Amino acid sequence: MIIGLIGGSLFLLAGFFSLLPWTLSGSIAGVLLGSWFGGEIKKRLDKGGSEMGSRLGSLGSGTS
Repeated sequence: MIIGLIGGSLFLLAGFFSLLPWTLSGSIAGVLLGSWFGGEIKKRLDKGGSEMGSRLGSLGSGTS
């Protein structure tokens, strides 16, 4: 996951300093950063879903 963040940032810097054309560096950076953001969102949704499931389970048992 961290590779997507670092790699995407490096490709954005390469485009900024004109080491690569923006069309190339921007598209690669978008894919790498998008995968990182997608992974972070998925982790939060999975974490939130498990917390909600445990809360709903405790409601039916009568304990808090």
